[in-house]
Amino acid sequence: LEAWSRGLPVVATRVAARGLSVQDGEDLLLADTPAEFADALARLAADATLHARLVAAGRAYLRRHHDPDRLAAALAAHCASALAVRARRSR
Repeated sequence: LEAWSRGLPVVATRVAARGLSVQDGEDLLLADTPAEFADALARLAADATLHARLVAAGRAYLRRHHDPDRLAAALAAHCASALAVRARRSR
């Protein structure tokens, strides 16, 4: 997430990407071995289009899943719901 927020393409292990709704080659590149990491980095260095596409996909992922305004609204709604439940219980 930090790399995406800084405008960098991401190469990650499958374990590191677990829990994210991402696709290999679409949002990031997955690599589990040193050779796979080297290959992924070489692809990024050689393919400016891939580099740009992964940067754009990462930023889009952040907007969809980690937008501060959206998260704040969800948190506010959750707090309001919790307060409403508490108020009903205290009656």
